[in-house]
Amino acid sequence: MLRNNSFTLRYISDIPYLLTIGQAIAEHKHSMQLNSTGVYIWDMLKTELSLEELIEKAAAHFDISKDNQDDYCEFSKDIAVFVSELQARGAITEKANPTADADITANTAALQKAAEPSSVLHSTVRIAGITMALYGESDYYSELFDSFRTDDSNALSADIAVEIIRDIPCVMHEIPHISAPINGICTCPECNPGLKKIPVMKKRADASAKNQPESVRFIRAAAPILHHPDLTVFTEQDGYALYFNSAPQLIKTEMNSDASRVCIYLDTEPDDELRERLFHAIRMPFLFHALTKGYLMLHSASLIYRDKIWLFSASSGTGKSTHTNLWKEVLDIHLVNGDLNLILPGRENERPLVAGTPWCGTSGIFDTKSYELGGIILLKRGESNYCRALNAVQKRLSVLNRLISPLWDETMLDRALTGVNKIADIILICQLYCTIDHKAVYAVKEEIDAYLSE
Repeated sequence: MLRNNSFTLRYISDIPYLLTIGQAIAEHKHSMQLNSTGVYIWDMLKTELSLEELIEKAAAHFDISKDNQDDYCEFSKDIAVFVSELQARGAITEKANPTADADITANTAALQKAAEPSSVLHSTVRIAGITMALYGESDYYSELFDSFRTDDSNALSADIAVEIIRDIPCVMHEIPHISAPINGICTCPECNPGLKKIPVMKKRADASAKNQPESVRFIRAAAPILHHPDLTVFTEQDGYALYFNSAPQLIKTEMNSDASRVCIYLDTEPDDELRERLFHAIRMPFLFHALTKGYLMLHSASLIYRDKIWLFSASSGTGKSTHTNLWKEVLDIHLVNGDLNLILPGRENERPLVAGTPWCGTSGIFDTKSYELGGIILLKRGESNYCRALNAVQKRLSVLNRLISPLWDETMLDRALTGVNKIADIILICQLYCTIDHKAVYAVKEEIDAYLSE
């Protein structure tokens, strides 16, 4: 047995937890609280051990002698039960964790040394203080970026340069704006015999044929760091390769280690569907770069009340948009974003902000301004309307679990935890059990008013 590297030990308010990263998040695995014995066992499982070996080592560590058969038997059962729980959660595996190939087919290290993009500059946008220069044909870019446009003179010093590249040949080739040749951009198996097929799901007009594979995409056979129906991510030399599985028009996206340089390869004429897919694909490198600054994207709907922004977060389908729309009906307040909100935790003693972004799910509701964050309300359906206080650990875990920022590895997780710790004790974070009645608005309004009057 070995521990799964998609789980990692972290202390939240001095309490040890196994938290999920990468593939474990993609598979919706859950975090787990440990005690001191659990921490010891987790540390032991960094090397491969059988259950019997683990029990022997643990018994010796905790001074449980085989001579005392009753104690040893009880201890062995406890260890076996704990190991079974780890296995049920997917936290341990029977074989070594697969890792992505070091011998890659695409040299994203060249992106670090890349000259200026060769494509024509479409526009420069500034979102949450992050400047993105967008290169390539204008018809590929969504109009939703227009509200965030800034002076194009900022393009050369942009935090992120995104380039859309057309017509990828099926041979070893040289991309004009990169000094070194890049092999393997093409996804056909003839050029890359080590590739494997991955089904690509695409909506069809015939409702009876939903979720049927319409095409296949070929990608490297190396193990990805994350594989999800919508996204597969590989590590490459000083960067990442992203395959948007639900968007077969996007052949490949290359991103360097801080997402300051992004190349999106495709071979399709622009249309409304492709523009929308590109718009959402660009969100990923933006969120990656934002996380390097400590910014956190929370799945939530938001509104302004008493000059502060309040984020209402819940699992999809719970009714966060329904709830914020009730506020609009009852109090005629301003809705800021219907689906995603970018939190800027700020420095020590600074109040956190929420910055406007164009990404808002299907709600169509977004704002370009920044607002002081008042609090995060975690929604759950209930038969009545009331708020429940959360302790320090519950606050941190609840917010962490609602982030859509890319937590692919331990470094990303630590950045997110740092941001969550900054805000957890200086804003209101509570649980709201609610119905879809107007009374739900007054229940949480009362909680907010009491918090602001303290």
